[in-house]
Amino acid sequence: MEEISNLKETFEFVAKFNDEMDKKDVTKPYNLNVIDELHINENAHSRILNKLLQYRAPNGKYEILESLLAYIGTTKSKVFNDIKIINPMITHNEQLIDLWVRDENYAVIFENKVYDAQDQDAQLSRYIEKTLNCGYNISCGYNISQIYVVYLPSVGDLAPNPQSWGTYKEEFENSGRYVKLSFRDEIRAWLKNDVLPNIRMKDYLLRSAVEQYVDFLDGLFSQRLNDKTMNEELKQTLDNLLEMNDTMSREMKLSCIENKMKEVESLRDGLSNYMQDLRIELAEKMRGELEGKIKNYKPSMEYYAGNLNNAHYLGEYGGVKLDYDGAKFLLCIGYDGKWYCQLSVAPELAASGYKYDFKSEKMNDIRKVLSLPQKSLTDSIWKYCNDGGMEEAYSVFTTVLEIINGQK
Repeated sequence: MEEISNLKETFEFVAKFNDEMDKKDVTKPYNLNVIDELHINENAHSRILNKLLQYRAPNGKYEILESLLAYIGTTKSKVFNDIKIINPMITHNEQLIDLWVRDENYAVIFENKVYDAQDQDAQLSRYIEKTLNCGYNISCGYNISQIYVVYLPSVGDLAPNPQSWGTYKEEFENSGRYVKLSFRDEIRAWLKNDVLPNIRMKDYLLRSAVEQYVDFLDGLFSQRLNDKTMNEELKQTLDNLLEMNDTMSREMKLSCIENKMKEVESLRDGLSNYMQDLRIELAEKMRGELEGKIKNYKPSMEYYAGNLNNAHYLGEYGGVKLDYDGAKFLLCIGYDGKWYCQLSVAPELAASGYKYDFKSEKMNDIRKVLSLPQKSLTDSIWKYCNDGGMEEAYSVFTTVLEIINGQK
């Protein structure tokens, strides 16, 4: 009963705090940021960073990538100074890795958690193993000593779940080839202090894009100039809600806040676990419907890395293997802050560098359902379900299956 009482009290605390935030939010000064208005998700942050790292100066150097690695080498781990940029392949969402930088003698895995999404089962472990097998040259992979991992949470105290590492945690932490860069503290600082001052005047579009993105991150973490007054007011609100006053020592206030944070985190974990259970139940229901509805429907389990808990996504890391138009594909549902349905070139083909022409005539009907990237030759197309959530993604998933099976 005491746990239930504490849970109710935490719910009430969060509700009251959110009410105060909403009241103060309407009094904030006018601010226009294009990225704010687009309501971007985690995947969009990865695309922005991917585009920045791909920038090449007139002299051919990857100056922004060099800048980021130098920042890491200076502030986090000197081991990153050993990386020599030669001719990098910089990709987004290939093999489902958020950002992947591969060069002749090194590979860097960037895992984006800007919105604090939970690590999926053995997530970093799977990405490391993919990198071991997917080298710069098709014929070979990397040695473990050539792989680096950069984890990108929203704030500095968030770290990978131990299970995400599999058996690789000590290898990367002890060697210095793993670092954590928070968007709030490190990514913002790097963009402001190292990137912006060094953008050439003629690269005005690049400068504008970085300025907008920095301002967006400032707003995301309440660090804009017009947020400072509100932050002070919110501190007063927290003092009132937590019944803290000026007679209390800083140590007592700190202890009070830490205890409340633990309660809120416990509430968040409980909600997250409950949501995960509901997703699994919903996915089981959907899979049962598919088995009776779609001809030859058979989920492929070989990409589940031996852990069927991932099956609640109807296919992220697994899904349905399909032979179509002379190629092999993988159809899946995934979640990265928003639900999506994605049709990808099968991992074994993608690892070899194979690209499919999604503008082909055979894809006409599928292109009406899934979005087509600007490039014709690519390794995947997808649709984000902004409003309909998992059920909309399932509907898209079903429609694509029916088209490929000739049932629609």
